[in-house]
Amino acid sequence: MRLQKETKLANGNKLLAFWANNAGRGRDNCTLIVVPGHVERKQKSAQHDDDLISWTRTGSWGGDVNLSKAVCARLRIKKTDLMV
Repeated sequence: MRLQKETKLANGNKLLAFWANNAGRGRDNCTLIVVPGHVERKQKSAQHDDDLISWTRTGSWGGDVNLSKAVCARLRIKKTDLMV
């Protein structure tokens, strides 16, 4: 699924995507985090420790993020929650 850097969720929270730029990350080169809606996106995912609701790593290729049922379950969201 194509994701932007910031995607609003139906409940008012935000889904933020961060992509790794190193070849060594392989299968989990995208970090997805859920934060409250008022939080501004920072440059690095690690900078969101204070306002983090949930997070996970997943694979991404050519801009398509693996947003499977398992990934959604780890984030505690559903694909239908995405406001795209």
